[in-house]
Amino acid sequence: MLPIQTDIPKARGAWPVIQHAIAFRRDPIGFFRKQAREMGPVYYFQLFQRKIIVANDPEAVQTILIGEVQHFSRKKTYVFLKALLGEGLITSEGDHWRKNRRMLQPGFKREQLAGLMEGVQSTVVDWCQTLGAGDRNARSVDLHQAMNALTLKVLTRSIIETGWSGELEAFQGHLATAWNHLTDQRFQSTEPGGQKSGLAFWNRAKIHRTSEGKKAIGRLKEIIAEIIIKRRASHHEANDLLAMLLSAKDPDSDMGLSDAEILDEVMTIVIAGHDTTASALTWTFHCLAQHPGWAEQIRAEAQSLPRGAWSTTDVAQLQVTKRVIQEAMRLFPPVWTFGRKTTASLELCGFQIPADCSVTMPLVGVHRHADHWERPDHFHPNHFLPESMQQRHKMAYFPFGAGQRMCIGSHYAMMEMQTIVARILRTFSVVMPPVRKLRILPQVTLQPGQPMPCVFEPLEQS
Repeated sequence: MLPIQTDIPKARGAWPVIQHAIAFRRDPIGFFRKQAREMGPVYYFQLFQRKIIVANDPEAVQTILIGEVQHFSRKKTYVFLKALLGEGLITSEGDHWRKNRRMLQPGFKREQLAGLMEGVQSTVVDWCQTLGAGDRNARSVDLHQAMNALTLKVLTRSIIETGWSGELEAFQGHLATAWNHLTDQRFQSTEPGGQKSGLAFWNRAKIHRTSEGKKAIGRLKEIIAEIIIKRRASHHEANDLLAMLLSAKDPDSDMGLSDAEILDEVMTIVIAGHDTTASALTWTFHCLAQHPGWAEQIRAEAQSLPRGAWSTTDVAQLQVTKRVIQEAMRLFPPVWTFGRKTTASLELCGFQIPADCSVTMPLVGVHRHADHWERPDHFHPNHFLPESMQQRHKMAYFPFGAGQRMCIGSHYAMMEMQTIVARILRTFSVVMPPVRKLRILPQVTLQPGQPMPCVFEPLEQS
């Protein structure tokens, strides 16, 4: 056994005092990609006085998410989401998280998704029909805005099929305002000592958005709470996620979720399932526009399925579509880094990591690590052929996380995205102008940093 090292390597390019602050804040994606090529499995970078340890290797990621998961906390990483998500699965820990995860898990098994996929199918088909009925101006849209709108329609119908009482449009508007507010909270500047920026004009410019954001969060919760109360009182049988939450039982106590717990989980599903899926779809169509041969393969695959509704078995046959989406999420992972805090001293790939350290796992680096990918910086969906995946470390790719905290809705999300991509390409050719220089905006999820104009051109239907 090799001796444990205490001197963790420092990322290259540090300056006196500010350390890596300028390079990281200017381009965090480029920073992590560069360090992935130059550094070993574990290193640290420094923002003024703050040190952050980086897991730059699948083995290190596996230790954090699976092998030594009990020694890592998510609490401080996701504290900015607490105002909206309360004690949902993303933000909670300990016994509360274990109980609710155990209660919700059965509802997200593949065999339980058939009813939800019916809603996904009909929503996407309606969207395609409405778009196809418009003129070319109506079909000329910003891709990211279009995917945001579509995924929100799909998600809100999947969560709450009926009972909106005219509140759906208001809910969608409040959600956008609340999300902008939370993004501000997540990425506000810090002074060298870690305090909020003292730039008064910058803070004053945020006051209105902060006030509106807090109001929007309150209104979102009011809308959902009212729907929960009405649904529970009516005993209405619906085929949606709210029905699953209302019927969930703790196998030990046979107790169900309280209305407050259901509210937190509904908001968690909205946040976890909307922005991430819209990001993944945006980057998928961006990649397909540059590689039209793959779009043709997806179209042929979709056309081999029935003209009417698709079953979950049908969707499972969309393997080319799945590989394309997986590859887009490899190159442009919606959640581009996962953060943790050590709760005890431990060994990580031969290095001794102290307790109370910030640790990050940058998917944007690991997903392009040359040691694990045949063509790390190129769009190559055959990375996800079964024979290729068998030869690769299982943690070289982790867009949904891994281990006990892996995204509970990963199967649903993949089937949803396969359905959306295949249905759209069966109906339209998605035309986008060449992007001269791609700008990426690393917010809570990976966003395009510029408009992404596209045209949905209807295909001749045989």
